[in-house]
Amino acid sequence: MITESKVSIMTKLALEEKEDVRMQFTAGRFWTSDYLISELWKTFFVVTAGYAVVWAVWLAATSDTWTVTYHIRDVLELAKTALIGYAAVLPVGLLISIAFHTVYYLKAYRKMRRIRNYYRALERMYREEEQLSDIIAGRAPEEPE
Repeated sequence: MITESKVSIMTKLALEEKEDVRMQFTAGRFWTSDYLISELWKTFFVVTAGYAVVWAVWLAATSDTWTVTYHIRDVLELAKTALIGYAAVLPVGLLISIAFHTVYYLKAYRKMRRIRNYYRALERMYREEEQLSDIIAGRAPEEPE
């Protein structure tokens, strides 16, 4: 039997499932901590590689001047500056990643919860219809398992 409430729920369910399918996989496959840890490792490697590339490009661009005028003490000071910069950039990148992915995961989780509630409502409606049709047909309603 087609009812307005079932059509409404099915329409909402179809719209939820159509919108950003990646979110369903995110919330469905991972616990929050597993998802965040995997994303933090990705961020760690991306920030490290990006920082190394920036320093390599800077060193290549200024290689003529610093190889001639710098002494070993200056190179060690440059390395110390690079490490201090990296120690400042990495936590900022990780914090931004944590904030972004926490919000993304929570949105995905809420979406999955909404979808699950729609399925439960449909299941309840179908069960009620089945019981009603059993009563109309004169059969004894089945006991839920």
